[in-house]
Amino acid sequence: MKEYEGKNLDEVLAKASEELNLPIEKLNYKVLSEVKTLFKKYCKISVLTIDDAPDYACQYLENILSALELNAEVSSIVKEGIIHVNMISENDASKIIGRGGETLQALNELVRTAVYNKFDQHISLIVNINNYKDQKYDKLTKLAKRLAYSVKKTKMTIELDPMPSDERRIIHNALANDERIQTISVGAGKSRHITIQYVNIQSKEDKPKTEEGKTDTNQDKE
Repeated sequence: MKEYEGKNLDEVLAKASEELNLPIEKLNYKVLSEVKTLFKKYCKISVLTIDDAPDYACQYLENILSALELNAEVSSIVKEGIIHVNMISENDASKIIGRGGETLQALNELVRTAVYNKFDQHISLIVNINNYKDQKYDKLTKLAKRLAYSVKKTKMTIELDPMPSDERRIIHNALANDERIQTISVGAGKSRHITIQYVNIQSKEDKPKTEEGKTDTNQDKE
């Protein structure tokens, strides 16, 4: 969060707009102090920037957990442009994860949507708890390689069940270097899923690109 001050609101907004290279109407600001007297004019504002997104995501998630009477320690870290919001919980982890990870995924969507609405920018964000996602990613990587082996053996396409964008990326990345395999995301919304296809001998550069760099005319937009 950055703070700006000047003689009046217009002047302060102009300063913030110039420094942040954003139109004034796009500034997410709050007036902290404003004085208008015959002898003094003063205004001070705070402006949220994209750097504040990790803290905002944590606070938003903490509010949800509090409303649901669930306990967890929440922290965040940014890795390779992705905000990782991590929870640690001793007693409520199973409730937060939900059946098949459905509750955790719902929390992920809520937090990501809130961050987008607040900062008016699409941001990659993953909500995790007690390393649940890491364990799931490991299982997905092993599954992808088993299925790819089957596809190369039978030359028959395999369709996976729908899964969220972060899990689709794991599948894409796991098979990205296999020149005999092409992964493509198809469908929309909750029905979006991956197909694993056999590829005849050809250079990797000839393949259409997927969300992870392989070919896909239906590239994921998340």
